[in-house]
Amino acid sequence: MKELRITSSFNILPSSKLWEKLYPYNHIKFGDYGDWISSIFDSDNSQLLWIFFLEDLISTENIPSTNNDKIDELLEKTLSPLVRRLQKSDSETLVAWSSWRSSSIIRLTRSESYWGKLSRNLESKLYKIASEFPSLYLIPLDEMFFKYGSNKCFDARNYYASSCRLSIYGIDVMVDTIQSVLYRIETPPKKVLVLDCDNTLWGGVVGEVGITGIILGNDGIGKSFSDFQRVIKQLSLYGVILTILSKNNEFDVWEVFQNHAGMQINKSDVASWEINWREKSTNIINISKKLNLGLDSFVFWDDNPLEREKMRIALPQVTTIDVPDDTTCWPLLLETLDDFASFSLTSEDLNKSYQYKQYSSFSSELQQVKDELSFLATINLKPVVVNLSNSVLSRAEQLCHKTNQFNLRTIRYSLDSLNNISKNSEYQSFLVGLNDIFGDHGIVGFVIVKKYNEVAFLDTFLISCRVLGRHLENWILSKVIDKLLNIECSFLLAEFIPNNRNAIVESFLLDCGFIPIDEVGIHIQNRLLNAMRLSNKIGKYYYIDLKLAKIPFLEIFKDENK
Repeated sequence: MKELRITSSFNILPSSKLWEKLYPYNHIKFGDYGDWISSIFDSDNSQLLWIFFLEDLISTENIPSTNNDKIDELLEKTLSPLVRRLQKSDSETLVAWSSWRSSSIIRLTRSESYWGKLSRNLESKLYKIASEFPSLYLIPLDEMFFKYGSNKCFDARNYYASSCRLSIYGIDVMVDTIQSVLYRIETPPKKVLVLDCDNTLWGGVVGEVGITGIILGNDGIGKSFSDFQRVIKQLSLYGVILTILSKNNEFDVWEVFQNHAGMQINKSDVASWEINWREKSTNIINISKKLNLGLDSFVFWDDNPLEREKMRIALPQVTTIDVPDDTTCWPLLLETLDDFASFSLTSEDLNKSYQYKQYSSFSSELQQVKDELSFLATINLKPVVVNLSNSVLSRAEQLCHKTNQFNLRTIRYSLDSLNNISKNSEYQSFLVGLNDIFGDHGIVGFVIVKKYNEVAFLDTFLISCRVLGRHLENWILSKVIDKLLNIECSFLLAEFIPNNRNAIVESFLLDCGFIPIDEVGIHIQNRLLNAMRLSNKIGKYYYIDLKLAKIPFLEIFKDENK
């Protein structure tokens, strides 16, 4: 569990039970409020959360009236401790701030207030700093305070009584906001949106009223359904995988998709579907198998409260959204849903839906063949090594954080850590892309190896679940072995750390000739001992003699690196 140090410019009521919401993710240590500069400098190895109100840092009488240069100088001085921490530490830093200050609406009719100018410049500088330091996460609290009501969140009585600028309600809003960011740092976003059709994508039951009778269009309630679909379409462009789960006649559903002018999403946007009269919990399991994704990656959206409750009971690992009866609320609710939100988008995200449709096609064909290896030899598998560099660091981080099924140790590296690894000569690190007749799968594999004299430690070895079944892991391991033999390594040590999904990796090690370390003599164990110190010492150890290694299934690949 990480240590999270919290420092603030005002009294955030650290004894309040509201802060217990953060305890599942971190060991919390509060600093004295107002002593934020010392806390920032003394927390290099910890996660840091800095909470401030701009008014606490810069008094109104110190604001330069018109001079932008002086405003910049004032802000740079205020933010300099933050910048120095970011330069020294790659631990995550979260900055949560409010710059709100009430003003007369009359004064704002003709000119921007000096405070408004300061607030705007502060936000601009913070986001500029964030663009330079990937370990910085910004939390603009005013967004949430205004959403829930600024008059309910701010409390002048608390400020003058105990130096706390917020009400208990405001503290609760702030803690919930911070919790959502901390949760996303530790947990990848959901991948799949599962949608009902009748009274969800459109109003009415198409099997009863026909295509001309459903409610969908450009005015009234029909517009709310169209706007809901527009948000769905936007999510799909951001990499969310769309699926349909409907108790319906399949012909009726696709007729609406193909022939109703109000439809905003197309059949081609949908990666998988189950349109029949079976239980939806059974059907969602089928979709999960088709896409090779865990049920905890799924978000279920259905207008029917009975269907939602049955899903919660049958499959609690699926996130079931308790949607309101008022469908006019749906577009904004879906658009602001944190379940699919990520800190940044990569080119891989933008192709996600297409890539999972590729996987579904591959999986379907693979199930029909009698000779799997002969089939794989015909699909023109072309893997390629991609060096770890600035242009692919975000994808490497994403793979570290999202991959669970084929992941040797499940180490969640930050961008800054990966950047340091890419520049460290002690490491051999690379990513892997893949092409075949089903399309370009993008970057789907990642390896980090650290050399220690004659022994190399397999720090990270992972592959995206959407390319499993092609023996790509074998090809990647062969490349690792080639690289290590070139730098005169004799052994490769692997630490398998089990999670609830990655048993497949241990089987892979054994199939490739890795030997459990407790089955070899003491002289071999002693040669591997120093490399074992690089590990977490919580997993199961395996090793392979590199000169004797014979990796199977390499004949099915067309090697693009030769």
